[in-house]
Amino acid sequence: MDFNKLMHENKKRFNLWLEDKEFMDIMDGNIEAMQKEFIACIQLQIGSKFQLLTNEELRKENERYHASMEGFDY
Repeated sequence: MDFNKLMHENKKRFNLWLEDKEFMDIMDGNIEAMQKEFIACIQLQIGSKFQLLTNEELRKENERYHASMEGFDY
């Protein structure tokens, strides 16, 4: 199967999650949380050990790291 076709199928599956009231209730309508859960499901199946962070989470982690390097508590 062509990788682009596979990704298109994944997009369709994710959109079905977005349309599913039960999933939306479980995630309190938080699309970002649903995206992370969807990606986590894929990662589990392929044995991926990558850490997922949103842009905001990455920014906070970077701030925390830089503050610690300068001797500040964050």
